[in-house]
Amino acid sequence: VVLGFKEGPGVSITLDCKSGRIKAMKTGSAMMSLDQEILLYKGNDGAYLFRPIGEPKHQLDPTDRPRITVIKGPVRHKAVVYIEEMLVFSYTVNLQVENEFVELEVLTNLKENGDLVVRFKTDIFNRGSIFTDNNGHTIQQHRYKEKLKLQGNFFPMPSTAFIQDSSRRFTLLGAEPHGVASLDNGYIEVVLDRRYTATNDWRGLPEGIKDNLPSPARLRLLLESHPVVEASEGYTVEYPSLMSYRVLQTLLHPVWVGYRGAKEVDEDGKMERGTPEMEEMEEMEEMEE
Repeated sequence: VVLGFKEGPGVSITLDCKSGRIKAMKTGSAMMSLDQEILLYKGNDGAYLFRPIGEPKHQLDPTDRPRITVIKGPVRHKAVVYIEEMLVFSYTVNLQVENEFVELEVLTNLKENGDLVVRFKTDIFNRGSIFTDNNGHTIQQHRYKEKLKLQGNFFPMPSTAFIQDSSRRFTLLGAEPHGVASLDNGYIEVVLDRRYTATNDWRGLPEGIKDNLPSPARLRLLLESHPVVEASEGYTVEYPSLMSYRVLQTLLHPVWVGYRGAKEVDEDGKMERGTPEMEEMEEMEEMEE
């Protein structure tokens, strides 16, 4: 099924109704094939150390059929995918007519030990490079190094990470800090949750990670046309685009809208006596006197 709008920026995605995975993404003239894998790294980790052993374990069987709900309206499209196996994993795909991005609202609740990641597989030829932000604005380039262990190719992502080729940039924006990596061409994976109940890495916390609760995460996917000019040394100096910076600010600092019941306000726009808010204000004034 295709979710998207012809009006506005023209963002659309193709969603596989059997697996619930996003298979393609389009923004204006930029197109990209896309797939997701939900993986679990096993290892001798602790509260501070990430030390995976071997290849990650796939958490979704190709024959699994998650529960999928698709809602399409004139200004918003929404798809909810719910999976429950060794973990509880659900995500909501949001598209709005005026937005340039696809928003994922992810909720995880790990039931076994490991590091849970979601891997996005694209057709972008990034040559082993991934860019992450240092402070929400300054961007640093990282290259995949085979001589390092797997954990040596993971990097902190305070809010922004992207991969790019000669014509496109795929940006991942997060409302919370995550760990990210690009372990193969066109790959970008994000650490969503961790659980190690019996491992102590002796780095300060004298026990494992035992207080796991359902962990929400909000991610925004942004696809842009972006011609790249290679530097002479093979490294490029990059910055967030104005569009990605604006999208990030609305993610980190959302507008909260409050409503007040009509009966609680008089004709002059003042709060009537007897409302909880008015009583609280009167109590505070009495205490000050």
